[in-house]
Amino acid sequence: MVSKSHIRSVLTTLVVCSYICSIHAQAQVPLKGLDTTVCDPATITNSPTPKKPTLAETYRLTVECNIQNKNYSTDYTEYFDYQNQRAAVHQWDEGFHAYGIYNYASNEMYTVEAQTGVCTVDPLSSSSNTFLFGFKTSAKNPKVGRMFSAYGALRFGNGTKEQYVGRTKIRGMQVDQWKSCQYWSSMDATMTVNWYFTSKFIPV
Repeated sequence: MVSKSHIRSVLTTLVVCSYICSIHAQAQVPLKGLDTTVCDPATITNSPTPKKPTLAETYRLTVECNIQNKNYSTDYTEYFDYQNQRAAVHQWDEGFHAYGIYNYASNEMYTVEAQTGVCTVDPLSSSSNTFLFGFKTSAKNPKVGRMFSAYGALRFGNGTKEQYVGRTKIRGMQVDQWKSCQYWSSMDATMTVNWYFTSKFIPV
């Protein structure tokens, strides 16, 4: 069971990812590469303090993505279970509701369209949707993939440069804010990412 402190730091946190992107559904060839007119990683200072929150290996969170230069938003609820190597996403996109279920033990991804009730099953190893939770293989088992850690899935910590912005208020909650500038080659996308975590000292 996840501890109460983990729940405070992660599970009940509303994570708002504001993506200011040059983004495509799939990376084009040739790639444009890092777009410094969006943001520049060189301007991000990796803040040693305050200490970054500890992320639980099992969590549920709500994500709101605002792609401002496309005037586009999408919302989804993410379920992550690293110990059992499974995850799920419920996404709402322009009135469309879909479920994506990731089963790493069986190398399967199930996609369910809520409106039509259609369910499809695809191999995770060849899916284009593994960018969310990853698909890491080893030399011993090149066909068996594993998920990113929680830090990898959230692109927080795990070697990513993040700058502490300070204490602010989001939707009535006092939160600590970090930001980074990231480039994802799989989407040829440059983005500013902001994380907001409730402080462990603030009752939730």
